[in-house]
Amino acid sequence: YTEGTPIPVTGVTLDADAGTIDIGATQTLTATVAPYEASNKNVTWSSSDDAIATVVDGVVTGVAEGAATITVTTNDGGFTDTFAATIVAAVPVTGVTLDAEAGDIQIGATQTLTATVEPAEATNKTITWSTSDEAIATIHVRDLLPLLHYVSDIGNLGYLGYCVLLLH
Repeated sequence: YTEGTPIPVTGVTLDADAGTIDIGATQTLTATVAPYEASNKNVTWSSSDDAIATVVDGVVTGVAEGAATITVTTNDGGFTDTFAATIVAAVPVTGVTLDAEAGDIQIGATQTLTATVEPAEATNKTITWSTSDEAIATIHVRDLLPLLHYVSDIGNLGYLGYCVLLLH
């Protein structure tokens, strides 16, 4: 290597080889160009089928069910790596239930509640826990709940489960 001489690219690798992406969801891929000191680390991205999956700056978006190959190509040397994208339809949440609907709890005690998302194979099982009055009861990190009223909202879809606990 002579100072001032461009350092050529010798390859590129992606941080993942394959993955499953829901329609409408995204997955970000990171391309690492070698060597680290390469002068031109610019890359271009492409999809084998934009009707199935698109890619912009490494962000793959699921468009329709099917399979597509995402390719990253170095501008210097044309080195490539690929990601096999399988695009699937998301399974929507149809409801949420709790293991209790009502109960009694002593002031200062805790109550553990378990939420079950329906169907079991739902894609987004994110649960948001809340209490109707934090001055009376709070929700703790591990879902230990001294509370008067509890609500669980799944995936921002408005499905609710609740349990009313009477404090004494």
